[in-house]
Amino acid sequence: MNTQIWNNYRVERHPVGKGKKGNIFRGYDAINKRDVAIKRMKDIEGARKEAAIMKEYSRHDFLPTYYDFFIDERYAYIVMEWIEGKSMKKNKKKLKSKQALTFTLKILDGLHHLHKSGSVHSDLHRGNIMLLAPNYKSLKIIDFGNGKLIENKAHKYPHDLSWKQVKDQSRDLYRAAALCVYMLTGKRPQNERDIQDITIKNKELRNVLVKALSIEKANRYQTAQEFKQALEPFLNK
Repeated sequence: MNTQIWNNYRVERHPVGKGKKGNIFRGYDAINKRDVAIKRMKDIEGARKEAAIMKEYSRHDFLPTYYDFFIDERYAYIVMEWIEGKSMKKNKKKLKSKQALTFTLKILDGLHHLHKSGSVHSDLHRGNIMLLAPNYKSLKIIDFGNGKLIENKAHKYPHDLSWKQVKDQSRDLYRAAALCVYMLTGKRPQNERDIQDITIKNKELRNVLVKALSIEKANRYQTAQEFKQALEPFLNK
């Protein structure tokens, strides 16, 4: 294997993923004897923020575990758990109702933990959901590069960073609802008007998703936990 050494990590020379804000490399942590993913970023301040978000939420089943952060010359590096799997974006077909709802509930569970830690994701879409190998029945939300602080929890984060703040987590919940509709139908709704033209057989489930996609933010679910509780009864219907 053609590798290089970054800090204490042996890293493959070619990235396994490329994004707007940084590239992902697969590496090995010889001290802790584990595979890792390392995100290399030119925007050092942005990398500090992303690392701070991950460090603050700590560990959760549906979020990648943060391990380390370091700066070397022109780049910053975020070290996290290696996720064996594939992007949800590679799933082109609509899912069975139970699977779509199971995925949505896991996403909402991850968002609830993230929001409690004091930040929002702000860029939730299929490309930022990893389905976990080998059976692709579970997932993790990835990429916190566009994360922002929830205003009333900003005290939890370093004050030497220039954070953008939001009043609530409604954008994440709206995106989660849109993802749910896409998984159920294969169609991408923009708001509650679009969903009226999308076939969802269970009218009560449709009503839950219409509420979550309301044009008026005040009419939507206000927390991930509230949205999750509204969806859970449909899991076994």
